[in-house]
Amino acid sequence: MPDSPAAADAAESVPRGQPRGLSTLFFTEMWERFSYYGMRGLLILFLMAKVVPWVFSTGEINDLKSFSQRLKDRSDGVSILLSGRLDKAATDALTVYYTDARSVPTNLETALVENLSAIVTGPAIYDKAAFATVTLRPETQQLLEQNPQDRENRMRLNRLLLEDAYPKELSRSHHVGLGLAVKIAGAIYGLFTAGVYLAALFGGWVADRFVGAQRAVWYGGITIMCGDFLLAVPRTDTFYIGLCLLVLGTGLLKPNVSAIVGELYPEGGARRDAGFSIFYMGINLGAFVAPLVCGPLAVVNYRYGFAVPGLGMLFGLLQYRFFIGNLGQAGARPGHQEGVRPKHLAILFSILGAAALTILLAVTGVIHLNPVALARGATGVILAIAALFFIVAFFFLDLDSTEKRRLAVILVLFLSSAMFWSGFEQAGSSLNIFAEDHTRRVFFGHEIPAATFQSLGPLCVIVLAPVMAALWLMLARRKLEPSLPAKFGAGLLLLAAGFGVIAWAATFVVHGDKVLPTWLIVMYLLHTFGELCVSPVGLSSVTKLAPKRLVGQMMGIWFLATSLGNLIAGQIAGSFDPTKVESLPWGFFQIVLTAGGTGVAVLLLARPIKKLMAGVK
Repeated sequence: MPDSPAAADAAESVPRGQPRGLSTLFFTEMWERFSYYGMRGLLILFLMAKVVPWVFSTGEINDLKSFSQRLKDRSDGVSILLSGRLDKAATDALTVYYTDARSVPTNLETALVENLSAIVTGPAIYDKAAFATVTLRPETQQLLEQNPQDRENRMRLNRLLLEDAYPKELSRSHHVGLGLAVKIAGAIYGLFTAGVYLAALFGGWVADRFVGAQRAVWYGGITIMCGDFLLAVPRTDTFYIGLCLLVLGTGLLKPNVSAIVGELYPEGGARRDAGFSIFYMGINLGAFVAPLVCGPLAVVNYRYGFAVPGLGMLFGLLQYRFFIGNLGQAGARPGHQEGVRPKHLAILFSILGAAALTILLAVTGVIHLNPVALARGATGVILAIAALFFIVAFFFLDLDSTEKRRLAVILVLFLSSAMFWSGFEQAGSSLNIFAEDHTRRVFFGHEIPAATFQSLGPLCVIVLAPVMAALWLMLARRKLEPSLPAKFGAGLLLLAAGFGVIAWAATFVVHGDKVLPTWLIVMYLLHTFGELCVSPVGLSSVTKLAPKRLVGQMMGIWFLATSLGNLIAGQIAGSFDPTKVESLPWGFFQIVLTAGGTGVAVLLLARPIKKLMAGVK
């Protein structure tokens, strides 16, 4: 009970319950996370999935007849080339079909599919005279000019050439995935996930300077939806454009929807903390449901799995627009009230124009971007930016001794965080591949899609987050709560323990066995405990430790750490050769050594690091 009338008035001025706008933002973020984790769970599997032989289904029997007729007529150079490479089974089946064109021999489709597969995987088929009348796509022309000698790209070129020669008969919709090598797929995955976090810096700047958080969320959601639907189009160029739109859209939406949540609670306090807890449940709910929905659809067709996240984002946009009034003025205006300056507009259009031009030149084949080299270069750039920032802050910004000590703590946390996320984000890459190729997924005659295992992490967070929160409170009451560096060290050790479980499981894979899903379940459980030691305290600790005049820039540096971790995660995944299963145990054990070694080092230095924090808890 308040002790004075003033206290009573203050107590009554604090609203009770949660603002109505929280539900609007809860479902917006839930659907955005549904979109992100739905496609992320499929991304590396789709990039690596082998291109299956073309199948002439019953619904496309005319395609089979048309293809057979062209082989019979030998009316073009490619048909002459192919007919000379058919084996006896295919030749006999075609002879039967030519004799009685009213019916299609039952073995004709199988024979042609097997022959096409052999042709694709065999020597290079390009012959200038045979393909003289064929219109080649830019993608095919670009690869042809490179004259690939490696088997992977030679197969890809053979496939593209046949598609261009028979654009109707050999429909591209029959392809499972892009059939990329694991190193390239890992690099693309890392660039995408790293780009999402880097784009958050751009998205926050756009909202702050130009449109405000509410409109940034709206524009971001529309961009995400368009990106998802482009992924569903059965074309390679639109797929990569879709990935770029997802990066831009997520960068606009994600940081700004969280900013609006904060603005709903001008009084701060426990009510605000409770609101964010509810909001984060929406994040994990979307991340949990998405793989369960998109995984089974991708088994039928990956493009269906990519389309559904777009529908989810559409639902999120509709409810956001319908209930946007609940937000009031929270995030309605840009943070900078002096208006839009011409120089900022010039910077904005220069960034967007340069990005659009680069994408256009890349997808049309004018320039060739090597994902592996690009990922390595981006890693170096991020490290250089971070190093330059800390050097300038330490030596040229006139910080006092306390601020410098705290900045040293942030540097340790930056490196520890990047290390943690480089292992944790294997969930969508190398661990996803492990689930696909080396996990026993058939139970009671039903096959569990590999992507559905991506739901285990969010499920563990939903179940364990309240437990961990209660544990920290109990330890705090008894004055036993671990320090910030101790929590980071424990998180890294739990991450290492999880990879130790998978490294052990991989020893059985070496002998040709597939392992039970329980190995993955135990690993995700350990990783979730690690995440709950690191993730909730990282961002808040940086805001407390950073010098007041550098708080905004420190947020950017913290995003860089997460981006760097994701980028490294993709490159680590690319180092796993799926054809060399004997290397799997050592590959995972290397992560055990690096994460575990870093965790031990942080724990050993926990007491000195705590002293450098100078009273910040």
